[in-house]
Formats: sequence, C-alpha cells, structure tokens
Amino acid sequence: MGASGPHTTLPAVTTGGPWNFSTTNSTTPGGDVPDKVLHILLPVLYSIICCIGLTGNTIVIYVVARMSRARTVANSYILNLAIADELLLLSMPFICVMYVTLDWPFGPVMCKLVLTADTVNQFASAFCLTAMSIDRYQAVVHPMTSRGYRTIRRAVLINVAIWILALVVVSPSLVFTGLHESEGNVYCNMLWPEPAEAWGVAFIAYSSLLGCAVPLTIITVCAVFIVRSFRRHRHSKRRGQARDSRQIFRNRERTITRVVFAVVVTFFVCVLPFYIFNIVNLVSTMPISQHNKWLFHFVASMSYGNSCLNPLIYIGLNSHCRKNVWELCCSWTGLDTSRSTGLVQVTSIRLSSLSRAQSDRR
Repeated sequence: MGASGPHTTLPAVTTGGPWNFSTTNSTTPGGDVPDKVLHILLPVLYSIICCIGLTGNTIVIYVVARMSRARTVANSYILNLAIADELLLLSMPFICVMYVTLDWPFGPVMCKLVLTADTVNQFASAFCLTAMSIDRYQAVVHPMTSRGYRTIRRAVLINVAIWILALVVVSPSLVFTGLHESEGNVYCNMLWPEPAEAWGVAFIAYSSLLGCAVPLTIITVCAVFIVRSFRRHRHSKRRGQARDSRQIFRNRERTITRVVFAVVVTFFVCVLPFYIFNIVNLVSTMPISQHNKWLFHFVASMSYGNSCLNPLIYIGLNSHCRKNVWELCCSWTGLDTSRSTGLVQVTSIRLSSLSRAQSDRR
C-alpha cells in the first residue's frame, strides 16, 4: 500500500484509476515484453478516450449552457455529469505521460490535484446519477406533486451539494497523496500513515460503500418504483383511461427516463468491475502475474472509458439533443439549418434504431 506496497502481491488501488499499481513492479519471469506492450498500449488507449470524451462532453456542456431550450431540470444533472467527466478527462494526459516515462515529472502539487480530480470524478458521477434517478422517480411516480419543487434552481443547488459531498469524501486523497521513490523512479501515490495497510483497506471499503453500494441501492429502488408506475399506466391505457395530454406527458417522461437509466447502466457496467477487483484484492490478496496485471488495467480502462460514452448516449437516445447538436454544428460551419432538413431527417433515421423517443424537452 502506497510506498510500502509489496512487490509480490497486487496492492489495493484507489477508486479513480491505476495509481497504486505500477507495471514495473512485476517479479514474474519474462514479464518485460508484456510490460512494454502495456506502456505503449495504455497511453494510446487513454489518448483516444481523452480525445473522444473531451470533444463529446464539451459539446454537451456548450449545448446545455448556451441554448435556452436545453436548460431543463434533467439537463442540469446531465451538465453536471459532463463537467465531472471533463474533469477526469483533463487529468488523463498526465496519466499518459506517467506510463510513457515511468515517472512523475510534474511535482507534488500536481500530484495532489490530478489524483484528487481523478478520484472525485467517480464520487461526483455516482452522486449525480443518484440525484438523476431520484428526480426521475419524482417526475414519473409523483408528477403532479413534484412540479412545485422540481425546479432548475433546486437542481443547481443539488449539483453544488454533490460536489461539496464528493470533495469531503475524497479528502483523504488530498491529504495523503504524495510522491515516493521506488527503484529509481518517482511515483504519485497514496501515502498512508502507519498502519498503512489498515488505512488503505478502510479507504477502499468506505469508497466502495459510498461510491458504489449506496448509490446503486438507491438507484435500484427508484428504478423499481418507476417501472411499476409505467406498467400501471400501460394497463390504464389499455382500458382507455389515459387522456391524450397525459399520454404525451408520459411519453416524454418515458423518453427522459430511458436516457437517464441508459447512462446509469453504462456507468455501473464500466465502474463495477473496478470496485469488484479492489474488493477481491483486499479479501484474497491477489498475486502479481501478467494475467492479473492485464485484468487490472482492463477494468481501470473500462472505468475511464465511461467518461467518453455519455455524450454518445445523449445523442443516440435523445432526439432534441441530436437537433441541438446539429444546429450547433450548422452555426459553427455557417450552414443554413432550414436548407439542411433532409440531412437532419437522414440522421434521425440512421439513429432511430437507438432511439424510439418522440420528444423529451424537459
């Protein structure tokens, strides 16, 4: 753990990425060639994730922040999630340099800032997805009573509270992050006080609880009630009890909910293997081997990769998001949107397999 991590077993790792696991620590015979492959493959992979993610999330942030019709309660949370992803992606070039040089040349201050940004993203994203799920529960299950307090102003305050809570949760990263030297190389790492192993185990346990278990439980409960509400409405629709206006409202809420839960499922599919790897490593103390090292970097890459997938989900499942992005691209290139109707229709048809939504301006 930290500077005192053993070379014969995989050290417990932080929630944000491959900070406590160096590919130079292998003592397995013939491990040099696979390690060299990792030192080339990981920077290339992370660079691709960074470029795609920064482009996509920047577009999402610009669309939501600049276009008045995109300023809705649901989009307020989407904006917050995009900012969290952008923060993580901005730290990835430093990680790429670390893998290429096998060293940390940026000093102790950047070490604290980059590792904290890397870690806070995971918690801010999980908390934001939890807030989005609760908001969907209120909008779908209690549509009339929730209208009074489901406001953009309240959503902004909740987003601010999310960041404050996330910073409090990751405060140990800011306090105990530092540089240490091992085998002639300088690493940016978590340097726990003694007993270092106990501190590390406690941090991983409470991080897994607050960053995964609790949000996943709340989101699951919200999803159950939302599904029950949709099923109940479907039965009433078959009996002819639903009015046209309510049907339009329900279709809109169903579309927004589909987008939200697509983002939620993608997030946990990407990050859950990393948490499981951490927990298994704590329980069984996994030995260092080429297989385990590749497995570790695979689940870490999945965790990072989630940050570039959300914009693709928004565009794929949200017709209004596609329209806003198209209008933005037209404004940048000087195209006349009124003369581009055919292309918009072709784009909508091309993406129709990903989206059955009709309207989700919320």
